[in-house]
Amino acid sequence: MNHQKHRPQAAALLLLPFLLSAPASALAAEPPEQTAAVTEAAVQKEDTYTLARIIQQVQQHNRIGQQYQLNLKLLDESYTKAKNTRKDVQSTLNSVYDQENDAYNSLGTVGKNQSSVQQGMQAVQQQITAAIQAKNPDLSSAQLQEAVQNELKTNSSYLALQAQMTALTGMESQLNSGISTAENAIDQLWDGLDEVDTTLRTLENTQDDVAKSQTDWDEEVKLVTNLLVRKTITMEHSQDLLEQKAALLQKQYAVSVKQEEIGLAVPVNTKDIQLSIEETATQLEQVTDGIQLLKRQLNDMMGRSLDAPLQIEPVPELGYVSIAPSYSADLLKQARENDYTLKTLQRDIDNYKEDAQDLKDEGKFESDTLKIYDLNIELSKVSIQNEEAALDNDLKKLIDAVKVSGQTYQEKLDAYQNAAVKYQQNEKYAEVGLISPLALQAAGLEYEQSALSRQQAAYDYALAKLEYEAFLKGVDLSIYEQYKGL
Repeated sequence: MNHQKHRPQAAALLLLPFLLSAPASALAAEPPEQTAAVTEAAVQKEDTYTLARIIQQVQQHNRIGQQYQLNLKLLDESYTKAKNTRKDVQSTLNSVYDQENDAYNSLGTVGKNQSSVQQGMQAVQQQITAAIQAKNPDLSSAQLQEAVQNELKTNSSYLALQAQMTALTGMESQLNSGISTAENAIDQLWDGLDEVDTTLRTLENTQDDVAKSQTDWDEEVKLVTNLLVRKTITMEHSQDLLEQKAALLQKQYAVSVKQEEIGLAVPVNTKDIQLSIEETATQLEQVTDGIQLLKRQLNDMMGRSLDAPLQIEPVPELGYVSIAPSYSADLLKQARENDYTLKTLQRDIDNYKEDAQDLKDEGKFESDTLKIYDLNIELSKVSIQNEEAALDNDLKKLIDAVKVSGQTYQEKLDAYQNAAVKYQQNEKYAEVGLISPLALQAAGLEYEQSALSRQQAAYDYALAKLEYEAFLKGVDLSIYEQYKGL
């Protein structure tokens, strides 16, 4: 599984595949009993930097860390703005509820007034009916009704009551319209609150994600710096060997030319040496360019001028191979507990369940959206299974990498010891004239090459251990992997 996140793209570096790392006990730690005096002297030099000093400056000045800080501030401001928006919407909603309640209360009052007026109108009508019946007892029902209606048209009391009823009816209509408008506004405001709540939840999740990325970068930047520093050290070591090799080849070429002149060498030997000189010059140019690019990258991360002189104190090797970790269920459990991807997937499930419950609370059991939430929950569960399987495989790969790199380092340590013994023998042979000075110089280069191979293996071993430890902590190493792959 690929544990890379969407992070800022690392600047491209032209790097040769040298293997770099630090002691496993601490990213910037150096054995104090071996290097305390050297480190103290180096720090006193204005243009000489130890690994610890470089890491300190990178942590203070690198732009990726600054971007995380700015993003968190931006998210905090956005969250505050969203919270204020929610307060405003909630305040408006409360106000509309109050207006609706007032309208309902007013509607109740209007209803009571309408009932009183209606009763008054009926009383006036009854009085008029009784007076007409008393005056004209022989009127038919239709004639009586007509007479009453005619009388009501001119009766001031009845007309006043009728006017009141008309006004109350108008008020009733307006209040009902206002209530309807308030109900629509309330629905819209509730939708607005839901949207703001969704925004707040998204911002909270994003804040958690960025904070985790920032925490990871605080650890990851140490590994990146270790990688670049150790690549620089080994490339400078390679540069020195290539310069020695170039000087030796020039001497061998001069000897071969002389031998060819007196018939002791064939032209093809001289030509082979010439080709080796050209190949070495090309390699030396590539290494020199690579060192320059590495130092420019380090200077940039440290907040210095790109081409500022950067003298790096060599980082001591661990010097031994410790017992390799063994795969176990406890280690896998630790990796799963610290894996942030699993946490985000579970967070997604919880959010989908919360949203689905909101729909159920609204009685929308047949909603298409509810079905989509259910499907997303199932997809997230499958993603969790995939992630757990990937973590299992990654753990095994990292443990294997520690074992293999440790074995390689031990082999290079043994080879270096053998090379040292062999070179000491060659020195003795040279003292008694059994080998030429050029042969001794060539043997010295072989010895130095063995030291470089040992150094590369040591750094590779230490980095493998650091990657394994970071993995168990749940640190995302996506940016580091970009640097490592260059």
